[in-house]
Amino acid sequence: MPNHIINRFISIDDEDKFKELAINSKGDLDFSILLPMPYSLDIVSCGQAPQTELDKVKEVEEEVRKDPFHNQLNDIFEKALEKGVKIATIFQYFNKKHYGVTDWYSWHTQKWGTKWNAYDQADEGKLFQTAWSTPEGWLKELAKHVDFKFIYSDEDRGNNLGFIEAVDGELEWKEFSNYPCSTELAYLIHEDEEDYIEEQIEYAKENAEYEKETFTDEDEAQLRKELEDKMEDAKTIYNDFLE
Repeated sequence: MPNHIINRFISIDDEDKFKELAINSKGDLDFSILLPMPYSLDIVSCGQAPQTELDKVKEVEEEVRKDPFHNQLNDIFEKALEKGVKIATIFQYFNKKHYGVTDWYSWHTQKWGTKWNAYDQADEGKLFQTAWSTPEGWLKELAKHVDFKFIYSDEDRGNNLGFIEAVDGELEWKEFSNYPCSTELAYLIHEDEEDYIEEQIEYAKENAEYEKETFTDEDEAQLRKELEDKMEDAKTIYNDFLE
């Protein structure tokens, strides 16, 4: 299972344009409206075929294309299959030649910036999740058409999170992974800050027990104060971006 990334549009300057470019007929956010994938890439992703097999397809193609009267594509497939090349390898060869990638997985990660389309959506597509990473490629394309503010955070709180602002076709990216208050920012992005302090204190108690160390009431009070201060710092950063 992937790490799930929560993604949230804070503001969009042209809601109608956004809906036109990003929301499909079912009312779902859909990366393929702006960046549609060629049909031939929709094949099982089973890793890169050996170069020796791809070379066989190339040799067949060069041979067949010498005769302009052949039904060339059919002949290439037929002759390559006769040489024992798998049909998936033939598709990989032509996909790489025409689109620069071999299959849907490579296309999604390179063009959209994430493995799958948006899922677990809410708020008319303005809140959604993605696998492993925020959809950077799709956001860059969207920024050519609308200005927006956008935040994202990994479910692994404190890693892979940031703020993005699109203005006049350009993205301004602020990455906060491993920042002094990155964990606190993640809780704010996930909108569950009320759980933050108690969860962190519970983690500290569990860690002390595991390490066979003491965790006194004074330790808890000191940690609580430190956490409150860090959350206030995070709120300042967060609210400055929202303005």
